[in-house]
Amino acid sequence: MEQRQANKVDNKENNLQNVENMEKKQKAPSKAERKAAKKAVDKQSKEAKREKAKAAKKAKKQAKQDKVRAIEQKKSEARAERKAARAAKGPTVWNKIGSAMATAAAAPIYLHDRIQDASDKFFIGCGYSLATEYHDMRVRYKGSGAKMVSGLFALIIMVCGVLLTMQHYTVYEYAYNGRVLGYVKSEDSVVGLLDVAGDHMSSNNNGARIKFIAGNNVTFRKVSAAEKDLDDADTVMNKLTYMTDIEVSAYGVYQDGKLLTVVETRGTADSLVKETLAHYKKPAKGMKLEQIKFAKKVEVKQLDVMLTSVQSKKQASEQLLNGGNINMSHIIKEGESINSVAKKYDVNVKDMSGKNSEQSVNNLKPGDLVNMEKKVSPLEVRTVETGKMSETIPYETEKQETKDLYKGESLVAQEGVDGRQIISGTITKVNGKEVNRNIKHKEVVVQPIKKIVKVGINDKPKTASSGSYAVPIKNNYVINSNGKFGSRWGRMHEGLDFSCPTGTPIYAADGGTITKAGTFGGYGNCVIIKHDNGQETLYGHCSKINVSVGDKVYKGQVVANVGNTGRSTGSHLHFEVHVGGKAVDPWSYIF
Repeated sequence: MEQRQANKVDNKENNLQNVENMEKKQKAPSKAERKAAKKAVDKQSKEAKREKAKAAKKAKKQAKQDKVRAIEQKKSEARAERKAARAAKGPTVWNKIGSAMATAAAAPIYLHDRIQDASDKFFIGCGYSLATEYHDMRVRYKGSGAKMVSGLFALIIMVCGVLLTMQHYTVYEYAYNGRVLGYVKSEDSVVGLLDVAGDHMSSNNNGARIKFIAGNNVTFRKVSAAEKDLDDADTVMNKLTYMTDIEVSAYGVYQDGKLLTVVETRGTADSLVKETLAHYKKPAKGMKLEQIKFAKKVEVKQLDVMLTSVQSKKQASEQLLNGGNINMSHIIKEGESINSVAKKYDVNVKDMSGKNSEQSVNNLKPGDLVNMEKKVSPLEVRTVETGKMSETIPYETEKQETKDLYKGESLVAQEGVDGRQIISGTITKVNGKEVNRNIKHKEVVVQPIKKIVKVGINDKPKTASSGSYAVPIKNNYVINSNGKFGSRWGRMHEGLDFSCPTGTPIYAADGGTITKAGTFGGYGNCVIIKHDNGQETLYGHCSKINVSVGDKVYKGQVVANVGNTGRSTGSHLHFEVHVGGKAVDPWSYIF
């Protein structure tokens, strides 16, 4: 009995020991846990070391920059001190030598000016002396023919000498349409290159007929050679062939005296006129072309225009078929006025401007450029067709008022269907559009069905959607970079955050129906409005909600107040726009 009780005591002690061992085992961390803890400690230690190294590197870099700035500051101060010292001492020997050299270099220029003044005085004196000498000769040799001839011969020799001297001191200024290009020793230096330059410009500009004509668009003037740099043959050629405001001889197509387009050659103009006429030669099916001609007189005339005014064949064809705008330029010549130029190109003076758009055309003078913009009509072609053909009978549209729709809304209740008829007779067209018809017989084979459109007459309620969104916060808000639509902190931010004080009124961006008014996950207190176009707007983190589900609200109505509820780190309104059930960037909808 005693033995049995002793065994029970031992068993109880063993059980207690086993329980204690199990508790210790449970409390002791596993190997994996110890490893994870050690890894976390190591990671934190490495992060701390990296941060420390980064801070040390930054401090070292800052110290280096401070050192460089200090050195630069010392250098700057030293330079300033040296400069002040030099100023106090006055000009150095080298300064004086430099000044003397500059004075010496200016001496030839001064000498040239003195010589030029002297030559001018010499020529004036020679002219006066010749006139005086001629008068004295007439008095001195009156009644003596032989002596008179001898004196006159001496006078001629003196005049020749003066002319030769003047020839040596003069050059020729050459200009294109009044614009000075340069100076040459003789006119022949330019005249001999005009044909070559014109051919070169023509070949480089799609065959445009460019001509340089001495005494016409290229003029010469004898001027003093003083301070003139003479152009050689290459320079003259370059100046002629690289001008951008070249005037060319082109051809305009006119109808009834009105200019329609400008092309480079008469052949191109004639070809375009024929192509335009041929464009309308095909009659309607079942009809025969009886007549085709221009509705008004058509002419091709030569005119001088700027190279940029000449149209390509494709551009000109488009203008003759469909009309449009044409831009032209012209250099005003001697004897021309703004009104005469406007008449020549068939434009209004109000559609003309100078090279500088602010310059008044009334102040333009010969040699100035004038720009013109002209609206042109297509070339009118009249056709006459006879025969029998099938044509469409267009359906009519009938509008019916209804109270089922709001004003500004409409609904097609019945689609229209065109009818069909067969006609015989004569049809006259201008540019393919019917202007007159003489129908002898008509047979309707399919009656048209009218289109019926329901038009709303009811006023829209205040709560109806307008289709556009207003900013939900009136004023005193901030949208920072972290509050915009897009990826943020590793996930998508699907709205705009308007940072503003708690209690700020929140206004409905547009009219609609409340579908959510209460707590909604991370949005906290939230309001959702469904609009008539199926889109939704969401207002999150509200401190107070002023509407209920099912309410109709109008645009600009206060639906809630700004707060900091839900997943929020500060007082703000989170605003979203949903299209087709998906969030889109609200910025493009409200700003």
